[in-house]
Amino acid sequence: MARVKRLFGARKRDITGSLDPLASGMLPICFGEAPSSARQLLDADKMYRVVARLGERTASADRESEVLESRELPDFSAAQMQHALKEFPRE
Repeated sequence: MARVKRLFGARKRDITGSLDPLASGMLPICFGEAPSSARQLLDADKMYRVVARLGERTASADRESEVLESRELPDFSAAQMQHALKEFPRE
C-alpha cells in the first residue's frame, strides 16, 4: 500500500477487500476523501465463488499447506450437493 500511496501521491488511502494471496478478482483502492466511504463498500452485499477439494484436510484449511488427511468420497449428484450447501450460513 505504501507503493500505491507514493505512485498516486495520495495522503489518504484504504482498501475495500481482502489481500488474501489466493483470492482473485478486483481490489478497490480508495484515495483522498473516499476512504471514509470504504466501510460502506465493505458492508455491502458480495458474492463469492469457491472451488473446494472434498476429502482433503490441510493444516491451514487452504491449499497453501500440506495435505494432512485424504480420503475417498462417494460420487455426489448435483442435487445432493445443492442440498448439502443449504446447510451453510449465507450471512
